[in-house]
Amino acid sequence: MARCIVSVVVEVQPQGVDQLRTLISQLRTSQAALDPPYPALQAIKSLHFLSMTVFADARYDPIFVIEANFDPPAGPFWADLDAAIGTELREMFRCCKRPPGPVGLMFDAVTVHGAKMSLAPFLEAQALVPTVGYEGARGMSRARIEQEAALFLDLREALKDPRPFHEKSPAQIHSALRNQLLPKHACLREEPPPRLPLLENIGDWVKMIGLVLAIVIILHLPGMLLAWVVPPWPALAVILLAGAPAAIMLKNGLEAPHDNPAGAANAHKPKTRMASGTTKNLLIAVGVLLIFELLVALAIWLIGGSLHWHGDFQAALIIAGLGLAGAIVLVTLILARLRQLEQLDPTQEFPPPDSRKVREIMALEDKISQNHMSSLVQVKPGLLRAILMRAGLMGLGFFMRAQPEARRGFLAGVRTIHFAQVAPVSNGGRLMFLTNFDGSWENYLNDFTEKVHLAVTLVWTNGVGFPPTRFLILDGASRGRLFKAWKRHSMAPSLFWFSAYRHLSVEQIERDARLAEGLRQSVLTSKKAEKWAMDL
Repeated sequence: MARCIVSVVVEVQPQGVDQLRTLISQLRTSQAALDPPYPALQAIKSLHFLSMTVFADARYDPIFVIEANFDPPAGPFWADLDAAIGTELREMFRCCKRPPGPVGLMFDAVTVHGAKMSLAPFLEAQALVPTVGYEGARGMSRARIEQEAALFLDLREALKDPRPFHEKSPAQIHSALRNQLLPKHACLREEPPPRLPLLENIGDWVKMIGLVLAIVIILHLPGMLLAWVVPPWPALAVILLAGAPAAIMLKNGLEAPHDNPAGAANAHKPKTRMASGTTKNLLIAVGVLLIFELLVALAIWLIGGSLHWHGDFQAALIIAGLGLAGAIVLVTLILARLRQLEQLDPTQEFPPPDSRKVREIMALEDKISQNHMSSLVQVKPGLLRAILMRAGLMGLGFFMRAQPEARRGFLAGVRTIHFAQVAPVSNGGRLMFLTNFDGSWENYLNDFTEKVHLAVTLVWTNGVGFPPTRFLILDGASRGRLFKAWKRHSMAPSLFWFSAYRHLSVEQIERDARLAEGLRQSVLTSKKAEKWAMDL
């Protein structure tokens, strides 16, 4: 089950910012003071996390962002949210600017004083789906998380006195605990829906492979079109003439010095022989490329036949080969130009923090074992930047959906993310990042810089003031202190934040799931029982 990761983004009237902040803080204070806290949102059984943030910027009017992570379908959720805090939301939206287009009519209908129209259609129409969306404990509904958390507590209670289990094997312990817990937990008698349905699994891979193929075909087009209208040898000469200056530009970019302490430290190390795994992957990549070129040639031949083209398969193969040569030149040219831009990029080393904003953020952090982070950064201008940012974010989003470890809730060793999203806003002029995670923000960013710095650099390399990068993914976030200072500078206080399961980490949710999965089985083999008992 794919959970929904969306944000409602509305521009704020500059004169209404203070009033909006006050309304959000009042809602937080009133809901947090109740026992138990946040009962109105807790009653929405599909909701995992919800936050409200106001981003203020000297270059743009402020924006009001409502982030929501919930179980589908979307329609009933927005209706439930309206029923829970609709009155307060209407007052908040009255501080905002009227959106353009048809959504503006819905905005008028829900913000006019005395309005009775449901907020749900407006919220759903204004919801922004992120370019990159990540969910830890993927496929786990709110109901299942809470059921299995309750099961874990009862399991822990059953093991308070370990003496009855001392002489039992893991399989016998499993059987005894299952018999003890089965009467209270009916969920153990039922097989839950698959966390990753077959169609969703196939869809993830189709999207990722489709994007890769689309990019490769687009890169092939200049050379193929040239080969279609010009004889092969002149076409090859044109491609080589275009490739020579591109190669020189790229060579100059590679040789130019860059501010990279790690690179400088390794500059004089002797070159090592390529690892066997790298050689194997390179050979596989070459093999896949050759097969792809044969398929391209076959497609050209078949399509050409339908267009009454009289060339044979050999001619189609030549066109495909020239397309590949053109793609290599085009990639070289893109990398060379990108490297030029990166060398000219201004950076912001240790930007001076806004002490008032930092105090406000720190006052809202570390209240429980989970935290929320929201940030907004300016995007560097330029068509090439815009294309590479969109393609890079889309590719990263598809990759994380298909990557096996991420599907189990762990992103390249980072096991603290509940939900995260990256989305361009302000017509692509800014990049918004929202996340719900375990632990402190500094430990969270340490995990990013140490374990997934390539992906993090890809996401924010186009952010104004980001630490120097090379070729979109190198350096950047690996400069830990610079990255954390830059990221802290871009953060905004989360004026309202709700977590449905405030004391559960991603690790614990997955642990609960493994224990419940074992208890659903009436009998475990000795090997499986030993593995299952490790989570006890």
